[in-house]
Amino acid sequence: MTGSHRMSVVNDVTTQNYSGSLLSAQLLSEPRTLLLNRIGPQVTNTVTDNNNQLVVGESVTLGDGRTATVLGSGTIQPGVRVAGIVVPLGSSQPVVLVQTSGGQLVFLYPEGAPNLLGAIALITDIRPVDYTFPGGIICFTEGTLIRTRHGDVPVEELQPGMQVWTRDAGLQEIAWTGSRTLSAARLAVEPHRRPVLIRKDALGPGLPARDMTVSPQHRMLVGSRIAQRMFDNSEVLVAAKHLTAIPGIEEAPWRHGVTYVHFLCADHQVVMSEGACSETLHTGPEALKALSDVAQRELLDLFPELALMSPEAPARPAACRLLNGREGRKLAQRHAQNGMMVQA
Repeated sequence: MTGSHRMSVVNDVTTQNYSGSLLSAQLLSEPRTLLLNRIGPQVTNTVTDNNNQLVVGESVTLGDGRTATVLGSGTIQPGVRVAGIVVPLGSSQPVVLVQTSGGQLVFLYPEGAPNLLGAIALITDIRPVDYTFPGGIICFTEGTLIRTRHGDVPVEELQPGMQVWTRDAGLQEIAWTGSRTLSAARLAVEPHRRPVLIRKDALGPGLPARDMTVSPQHRMLVGSRIAQRMFDNSEVLVAAKHLTAIPGIEEAPWRHGVTYVHFLCADHQVVMSEGACSETLHTGPEALKALSDVAQRELLDLFPELALMSPEAPARPAACRLLNGREGRKLAQRHAQNGMMVQA
């Protein structure tokens, strides 16, 4: 039997070094109040591990080149002084505590850093437990027009058996459709699930043909000479949330909640949505986790091979190269700086 090859998973995080007097065991034992003068600045970073889960004792690599060991996870919250005592301010954020090979303790924020405006301290509640990154929902929002055999159809009206136009394989039959509604209350505490607005012409003239919104993890096709130079691929898929450096791409209104709609073909495909090229649902390991239990069972009935899927050996290959967060943001910045179209 040949040895297995583990695939690296890169996630975007923010990090802060802790230089106070408390040891790691003390930080992990009970809630602590840490003054900001012993905590470094917030730094945009990445963390690379093997399975999208930060397991206690696991070695990970930070984007700044440091290797670190995962110690635990929990929550962290800004604190302000009121009547001589420090009290919590605002909402808490997930935090992971790691220690670098050089002994530096680092707070790692996988779902957004705490807002320190007006704060004098951070209040932590960390225990020696693992952290799993939230699965990303890859889908359109209601009302998005998808190019089908019979013209443009709102995504929520698509049904299994209908045929959609794909960029690489012509007409392909829809195998499955699903939807998921997230309330405004949930989006308020889970900002990583808020929709992204792609305004008319943001990707190029008529691309999209009108404003459209997608989930933050939904990938749009980027085809350009810049992509070719940077990644040796003239066409790549980039999550919408990583394209916000491009004018006309920004967080969408979400105060009334959102309904995400997804559909699946036999293979991962690039389809026409509002005239622009974007992906169908890609059932990678994390995308599958983001679906409801009922949706997962339906998909496993249709595609039993998905049960064998793992980060090391995905059962469903992607339509083209998928960029990680750091790659996608750099590509978007280059396009914005050069004023180039994202899709020709």
